[in-house]
Amino acid sequence: MAQKVNPVKFGLTGRTDLEKTGKNHYSIIIQRKSRILLKDGEKVLEKIKLINELIPSAKIDLMTNAPICSKARKFLNENGIEIVHID
Repeated sequence: MAQKVNPVKFGLTGRTDLEKTGKNHYSIIIQRKSRILLKDGEKVLEKIKLINELIPSAKIDLMTNAPICSKARKFLNENGIEIVHID
């Protein structure tokens, strides 16, 4: 059901992995072995803000297989970003 989306049309870098997972629902995907830190969480929030500028009603979550540090998890939760773990 999920389909790849060209991140450049949202003003993101071409290296951003973005999928449309439903109507008005998008997922930013981070697949790596190293931990997601607070700095990474801030970058994710910036990307979400860029997407929301073009599609204000879009729901965007973070899909990752990487461990997330407690500060980054707290930051993302406080900003209403859902974290979905993938295998």
